[in-house]
Amino acid sequence: MKEYSNVNRITDCDHLIDVNWHKWKERIKRVFINCDITQYITGEITCPDEYDDPDGTYNWDKNDTWAQQVIIHNVTAS
Repeated sequence: MKEYSNVNRITDCDHLIDVNWHKWKERIKRVFINCDITQYITGEITCPDEYDDPDGTYNWDKNDTWAQQVIIHNVTAS
């Protein structure tokens, strides 16, 4: 896994809240691109069958969890 700590967050004042969906959406798309997770977000990369490709399944799970973490770090708790 690459080190993405400098590109996986937008500034706190720009985190998703009730009134900034459009602005946030455009900013977070760029974070997804920088973190190489866009295809996990859009569902283009599907999880391989764990019996046919256990390593691929493990990697997919790690990357999907990373994508979830990026999203969680870019929304407000409320």
